[in-house]
Amino acid sequence: MTSIKYLKNELETWLSSHPANPKVFFEFTEQMPNLATMDEAYPLIFFAFNTSESYTNVITHTFTVYCLDRIADDRSNIVDVVSEMQLLMNDIYLHFQTNHPVIDVIGLVSSEALNNFDLDYVGGWSAQITFELPQICINYTNFGD
Repeated sequence: MTSIKYLKNELETWLSSHPANPKVFFEFTEQMPNLATMDEAYPLIFFAFNTSESYTNVITHTFTVYCLDRIADDRSNIVDVVSEMQLLMNDIYLHFQTNHPVIDVIGLVSSEALNNFDLDYVGGWSAQITFELPQICINYTNFGD
């Protein structure tokens, strides 16, 4: 339950049923694709690995989360992009803060607006989100028995 793989599966499962139906990535920031040339569907959420901390009963995983959508060439949709991506970021926070039986979001989430992010004609928000999961111990000496 404490693994990033578990957290990734839970996030992807929940986001696949979200009304925005975003494309979801988990990777290092340096591996973010060139969004201007992507044929991917938008909006998209990119979870960039950041830090992890282990405590006695819990483990935390912090990601830099990017919620992005395409900006029209004439920027006529900029208010829609900024508004909808803020709602999507807030939905992630609220779902795991209040609705998930195992995963919690700890701390407050402060988002930063992104305009023409990475010169890729996308906008939205980025935020540091810390997820807290129960800590378990796996006895590796029993593997292979």
